[in-house]
Amino acid sequence: MNKVSFGKIGVFLSAFLVAILAVYLYSPTLSTHAVGETRRADTSEVGVKVKNVLAISVDKNELGLNATIGSFAHGTVNVGVATNSRYGYTLSIEDFDDNTSLTSDSSSNIFTSNFSGIKSSEDMEDNTWGWSIKEAGYYSVPVNGNPLAVKRTEHSTADQYEMTPVEFGVKVGTDVQAGTYEDVVVFTAYVNGQDGLPTDGSEVSDPRDEAKPQRESMQDFDCSSLENFGDTTILEDLRDENEYTVFKAKDGKCWMSQNLRIAGATISSDKSDVVTDFNLPEPAQNFTVTFDNAQVFDSGNQEYGMYYNYTAASAGTISGSSNTNNSTYSICPKGWTIPSKTQWENMLSLEGADNTAAGLAKAKAAPISLDYSGYIDSNGNRVYTQGASGNFWSATAQNYASHYAIQIDDWNKVITTYSFRRVGYSVRCMSR
Repeated sequence: MNKVSFGKIGVFLSAFLVAILAVYLYSPTLSTHAVGETRRADTSEVGVKVKNVLAISVDKNELGLNATIGSFAHGTVNVGVATNSRYGYTLSIEDFDDNTSLTSDSSSNIFTSNFSGIKSSEDMEDNTWGWSIKEAGYYSVPVNGNPLAVKRTEHSTADQYEMTPVEFGVKVGTDVQAGTYEDVVVFTAYVNGQDGLPTDGSEVSDPRDEAKPQRESMQDFDCSSLENFGDTTILEDLRDENEYTVFKAKDGKCWMSQNLRIAGATISSDKSDVVTDFNLPEPAQNFTVTFDNAQVFDSGNQEYGMYYNYTAASAGTISGSSNTNNSTYSICPKGWTIPSKTQWENMLSLEGADNTAAGLAKAKAAPISLDYSGYIDSNGNRVYTQGASGNFWSATAQNYASHYAIQIDDWNKVITTYSFRRVGYSVRCMSR
C-alpha cells in the first residue's frame, strides 16, 4: 500500500479584499513510507512466487486556482497508479485526521466538508469543499479511517501509470476573511484480489454505490428495450462511469443526447467500438491540433463534453492528411458507433430537425439535444463559437483530409458540413 499526501490547501484573499480570492490547491506528494511494498499474488506448480508490485504518483506539485467571492473554484490533480496485478487496484481518498475542514490560524472561518450524498457545484453551500471525478458531482472528504474509493479497476497497468483526474472544488462565500486555510488529504492505492477488493482486507466503500442509482451499461444495452420513438433512458459507460441520456429515434436506432466525455482511458475491444486497443490521451494542456496524433480537449463545461480530432474520434484508425477512408471503428462504447453522414441526415430528417427555425428548435430540444458546444480551431490555439454553434463528427470521409460533420447554429440552422480532421469536434454515438 503506497500513500500520497494531499498537502496544504490554501485560500488567500488578494489585495482586492472585497472582490477577488485566489484559491491554491497544493497537490499530493509521495510520502516516505510503504514505497514499493509488494503483495503476494500466485504460486506456480514449480513453486515460483510471483509478487504483485504497486506504485503511485502525481503529476504536479502545485495547482493554482482563481475565484471571485461568491463563486465556485475547482482544479484537477492527476493521480497515477501502476500495478502488475491482473485484478487491478483500488484508489482511495481520506483525510489525514478526523477534521476534514479547511482551517486558518488567522481566521475563524472554516471550509467544511461534511455534507452527505453528491452535490453539483451549484448545489454546494458557501464555504464548503469536496472532491469529484471529472466534475461528475462532488463528495465530501471522508475522515481518516473511512476511505472512499475514487476508482476500482479490473486490469493490470504494469506497462505505464494509469492516470485518474481527481477534481477538488471550493465554494467561496462572501464572508471569508483573509488567511491561509489548510487541510491534508491522503490518497492510497491497494492491490485488488480476484473479488475486486483490496487484498489486505482494507474496507474501502464506494460513494457512488449510495449516491446514484444502478444504471444499465451502454455496453449491455439493447435499443429494442425502448418501445416507443422518443423514449429515453440513462446509461452508464463502463469504461469511466460517465452517464449519458439516450433516446430512440424514428430511424429505429438509439442515439446519445449528450456529447461523449471519455478521455485518458484505454479504448479496449471488450468495452469499445474497436478490434485493437487504443490509448486515448488525457485532455491536452496546450492545444496542438494535428492530423497524425490523437488529441483530446476539455470543453470546460460538463454538458459540452470533450472535443476530439479525428485521429482520437476514430480510435487511431483514420489519421494523416491523406486518407479517404470512412471510419469503421471509434471511441464509442461497444455496441455503439459514430453515425455516418447518411445516418445523421436520415435521423434529423425523420425528426424534423432541418435547416429551418422550427428544425433548429427541434434539434436543440430534448430528446435530440444538440448543443452549441463550439470547437477547437485548426491552429489549435483556442475554443471557437462555444455558445453560438455546435459541430459533430460523422464517420464519412469528404476528401483526403476532411470528414463530414453536422453543424447547428442560429444562422445556418441544421446543415451538413465538413472540416479538416485535425480540428476538435464533439462526438455523439449511435447504437449499431
